[in-house]
Amino acid sequence: MSAPQRRQQIMVELASGEVDVRALARRFSVSESTIRRDLRTLSREGLARRTYGGALAARPVEPTQEQKRQRHVAAKQAVARSAARDVQQGDTLVLDAGSTTGLLAWELRHREELTVLTNGVSVLDALRDHPGIQLVLTGGTLRPVSQSLLGPLAEQALALVTPDHVFVGADGIDPEHGLNCPSLQHSAWKRSLLQRGRVATVLADASKLDAAPHDWWAPVPTGVRLITDAGCTAAQRARLVEAGYAVTIAGEPEPE
Repeated sequence: MSAPQRRQQIMVELASGEVDVRALARRFSVSESTIRRDLRTLSREGLARRTYGGALAARPVEPTQEQKRQRHVAAKQAVARSAARDVQQGDTLVLDAGSTTGLLAWELRHREELTVLTNGVSVLDALRDHPGIQLVLTGGTLRPVSQSLLGPLAEQALALVTPDHVFVGADGIDPEHGLNCPSLQHSAWKRSLLQRGRVATVLADASKLDAAPHDWWAPVPTGVRLITDAGCTAAQRARLVEAGYAVTIAGEPEPE
């Protein structure tokens, strides 16, 4: 592996948090001094900042969809199963791009008489071969890292439908600011999405609560439902309810 290739792989590692010089040296079978030189280079390029014994990304690195799919899998599956129980035959849905919404699509793939509008490649992959589901793509500009279609064309398609449900993903949730997003285009799309459905539901495992890895936000209207998992603490739930969310914990009995 060349030095540029190794530095690119180090940037992938940085997407998950702080990296350690010794661990990287073992990972790439090179000396610790070689790794330190790599980190100095990344630091000079503004891509990393040094810490004692390692480094952090200079700014948060947006993980790819494949990386997201490998994180908190059991929690995301529980959230997706809970969301699928809300969907009835004949419903029209909008599924946002994302790893959890992709799992929801897999939960729905054998349903009948559903119409699904989506901007997500993961949803397309799950539903494209199932004749009981009418699958509609929004159009728009493909953003490769998030595997999502965004921009004016996507938002114009959304304006043509009043769905029974919209299911929205997020990179982070703050009770005050709303949904954390990696770009302005994501913020505009999610803001429009939250305003379209008869029922709007945010799908987010507990690792997303109080997380803010990016600079952009989509405000959340009062009364939006949030489905999360049992990792949500009592304090987090209380803050979300106070902010106007209707919080469901996947796996908990529904109130009668």
